[in-house]
Amino acid sequence: VTDLLGIARNTKKSSARLKEALVKQGLVAPLCILIARQRSACVFLNDSQHLKQLGELYDRCQQTLEQLQLFLSQTMSPAEYAEAMPTVGELCATHGLEPEVAFFITRPAIAVQQQEVEAVEKARKVKADKAKAAEKAAEKAADKAADKA
Repeated sequence: VTDLLGIARNTKKSSARLKEALVKQGLVAPLCILIARQRSACVFLNDSQHLKQLGELYDRCQQTLEQLQLFLSQTMSPAEYAEAMPTVGELCATHGLEPEVAFFITRPAIAVQQQEVEAVEKARKVKADKAKAAEKAAEKAADKAADKA
């Protein structure tokens, strides 16, 4: 990782410590949710008449959310991430997040679920292929027995 001046820094230990602190205290999902809610609320709950300032505030909230999601997805295993995050429906219904933000936050968890579904489908296909092969072998054996008789 490099800082603003392009100087390489070793952040493995500090990143691991931050991740462990967030997981241990149960702050992974709440922090994502609060940043996402602030992103939505900053435009409507701010009394400022300066559109450029509101746009800058919104952009900073979005960048912070993206940085947090990237950090979490890089430091946590996909299964661990999926376990820490609520579902898209919960994020939308319970926490009032927009669907696009909820999907953004849960993207790594959705990827894990998609891989699980694909593995189950692949196992079903292999099982079906084996059953077809066994059925064809049985038909061949029956045909040979019929030819001999």
